[in-house]
Amino acid sequence: ARGRQWSEADADMDRALSVLSDLSTSRRMTNEIEDLIDRLNAALGGANRVHAFADLRRDRERSVALRNQLAVIRAELLARESATTGNAELDKVRAERRQLEPLLKKMPRSDEDFEVRDQQLFARYREMSKELSALGVEVMGLEARLTALERYSADSKTPAATEALKAELEQHRAAAKSFRKDITEYVRLIELARLQVGVGDSRYQRDDRNRAQYLELIARERQLMASLGIRRDSGVDAGLERAARLDASLAQRDAAVDVIVEERISGMRSVIDEETEKLAGYRTSLDSLSGEAEEVVGGVTYANFESVRKRFYDLVLRADVGRIDIAWARREEHRMKVDTLTRARSSELQAIDGEFEEISDTGTSTEPEAAQ
Repeated sequence: ARGRQWSEADADMDRALSVLSDLSTSRRMTNEIEDLIDRLNAALGGANRVHAFADLRRDRERSVALRNQLAVIRAELLARESATTGNAELDKVRAERRQLEPLLKKMPRSDEDFEVRDQQLFARYREMSKELSALGVEVMGLEARLTALERYSADSKTPAATEALKAELEQHRAAAKSFRKDITEYVRLIELARLQVGVGDSRYQRDDRNRAQYLELIARERQLMASLGIRRDSGVDAGLERAARLDASLAQRDAAVDVIVEERISGMRSVIDEETEKLAGYRTSLDSLSGEAEEVVGGVTYANFESVRKRFYDLVLRADVGRIDIAWARREEHRMKVDTLTRARSSELQAIDGEFEEISDTGTSTEPEAAQ
């Protein structure tokens, strides 16, 4: 903890960590910009580009709904006429036309129909996302088992078995990495596909083809009836002509909307292309800065840890010196005690010697007196 405190206290280390943080943020933002560009290209590059603009999308939905209603009205008008004519070719054309009518009735003719239809496709994409998420969990479990096996092989004492197991684990690790990459790509593709759901996508294009085929069959049917001299219902003809005029008006309206869409997309495209070019420059600059940052941060980190090493060395040295000082102080204390005791003992011995000499002197002086 103290080594970390020293690192954080160092100004160069703070700047180095700040550089790494800034680079990480820049890379994240660059990836987000790239993802946004991909989303915009998917939304603006599809056949249903009109779906990218809410006001124009509602206008196109109303146009499609009217076309579908006109198709159903045509079917109701033609139902008034006789089912069979006795002419094989005409009856075949009518049979083909009637086969398409159930499909026409399933086409959206109201706002609710469009919403329900789109939600059905969104639900399918959600299910696919759940399946990919489950696969991601399985890959995560596989990676965890591989890690456990790698640790087991590292502790194994049989080199031959360890090398064989390590080679197999590397293959499985590469496969798991490939699986995760595929899952990430599929998730991205699903997100891009979700952006293209709506009026103008492949389902609506299929509806357009069915309507066009239905109109061709009607025209073929009316021509055969005229050539065969079969009497046609004037009310049906009038209704079909009116429907054709309405279709022409809707086509003009759709063409005008397409022009507006292209104008809006043109302005957005110029901005997107400009940002795409800048993005390439950003990545080049980041790669260059990353290389420089590795050298700078590595040098700062080395210098910082070298400083920490020196500080630990000083601490150890000071600790050793402190122990020596304490031992020396204790030695001096004991020596002084020994000196004190020695001096006290010498004093006591001198006192005893003095007393002994006095006693000896007293005995010597008493003997001559006794002789007299």
